[in-house]
Amino acid sequence: MTAPRILILAFACALALPAIPANARNKVTGAQQQDTAPGQNKPAPAAPAASLPDPAAHALPNIKWPAPTLGADETFAKREGAHFENMFETWQISGFLEDGAGRPLDFTVLFSKTGPVMMLLRHGFASLNGPDGYRFVSFAPENVRRAAEEELKQLLQADPGNKAIEERIAILQSGQSPEFFVIGDEARVLRNSLAINYGPFTLNRVDEKQLLWKLTADIHGRALDLNLAGFRDPIQFYQPYIKVGSRGSLDGYVFPVVTVDGAIADPGGGTASLRGHAIMTHLWGAVDAAGFRRYTIIGMNFDNGLFLQTFRFYSPQGVIVNEYTVVQEPLAEPRLAPEFSLEETGSWTSGLSGIKYPDKWAVSGAGFDGELTLDGREHEMSIAGGRGAFYLGPCSYSGTIPGKKGEARGRGFCRLVAPQP
Repeated sequence: MTAPRILILAFACALALPAIPANARNKVTGAQQQDTAPGQNKPAPAAPAASLPDPAAHALPNIKWPAPTLGADETFAKREGAHFENMFETWQISGFLEDGAGRPLDFTVLFSKTGPVMMLLRHGFASLNGPDGYRFVSFAPENVRRAAEEELKQLLQADPGNKAIEERIAILQSGQSPEFFVIGDEARVLRNSLAINYGPFTLNRVDEKQLLWKLTADIHGRALDLNLAGFRDPIQFYQPYIKVGSRGSLDGYVFPVVTVDGAIADPGGGTASLRGHAIMTHLWGAVDAAGFRRYTIIGMNFDNGLFLQTFRFYSPQGVIVNEYTVVQEPLAEPRLAPEFSLEETGSWTSGLSGIKYPDKWAVSGAGFDGELTLDGREHEMSIAGGRGAFYLGPCSYSGTIPGKKGEARGRGFCRLVAPQP
């Protein structure tokens, strides 16, 4: 397989994105590109706010976990950085916040790196859901915007006169798409330390001795500036690795809880303080496309302090190819839970992308017996106009869990990828 073809496949697999033409590669030694196009930060109408319960309903219990030990660990610092030998890599920070007035928000920033080092493609997504609605933005080099435009043109050729496609093409051509932010070739990610700088979207380790990070993002002119702190040591996924298909595997780790404080600035110049907590996940490896075109990844904290992380990789026909679940009970070591079961019991079809997503699951095994549901259907993101879409948003659980008598509740984030029709 040629290097260009490998890059196309890696990009397509990363989030079930549509294949990108060979001329859309983002070579490290390419021409300098503009960080922004005129009008890109122009605020756009938002979807109504979704899934914004009282933050106290899912507040974390006050458990005094042992202080993290990996802050000054050089080996872990290198694991935080980019792994250029691997075709696939993502860093995801998803959390629940409230502002100074007690109003809840949820957010996600997802950084991706795909392809071999000499044809590295840097891209990502960010979303914000608050009292003034849900918004998302994808960020990538100009050549990805052009590739998305070309794909929409091909769709228009197959469906002449489709007004929705014509409008999406016009927005992309105008350089004023609120849902696509162009980052330049100067966007960088480092190997031996966590330092991601994709224009206004950044994630950097800021202390060599402590697990402290700075996260920034610009979502339709709403600028997040957040300080993150590791609450406890991460759960690491290398004993064993996460299998993907028959030949692929993922390494990585998850911080079940990072504390968050900072601020958000709105397009009018106002600012508000923010506080809350987030889940931070870093995955990398070589993926087998046969088991990576459809998947479900869930990270969730529960009201007794338990944390659950589960991965499900499916064939395009919906048959489970691989599954991996880890559970960490309060003040205990994490353990694998192969008996954990997640059965899809409900679904919905997106009007934006046409993708059919699960939205309800029956949960059983490993001490669980209950139901998991998406909190809403608004948290879908895409490259442009629904192309390359996936779902990443809050989800909730009710039922029994290990280590607690009676009803338990949990809240976390579901990342859902399925083939696009």
